[in-house]
Amino acid sequence: MRLNQVTVGATDYTASVAFYKTLGLRQIVDSPPHYARFELPDGDSTFSIHLVDGPCGQEFPLVYFETPALDADVARLKGLGVAFEHD
Repeated sequence: MRLNQVTVGATDYTASVAFYKTLGLRQIVDSPPHYARFELPDGDSTFSIHLVDGPCGQEFPLVYFETPALDADVARLKGLGVAFEHD
């Protein structure tokens, strides 16, 4: 078995799409204002957002992406204005 897709709730479609594109995900479905789907750089997995009413939860779900070039990717994202709570 292999993971195909993860979908998370979002309260701001435009900001969420911009954020995941900044991370390097390629948008493959654009259905504003409710749904967007992205392909991860590995080409094997997808990640989606779905607009929800009300809070999405401050703590969950947690989604982790892995990169083999962490320092370089963090530097690139900081250069694009992404804020990090912890380096």
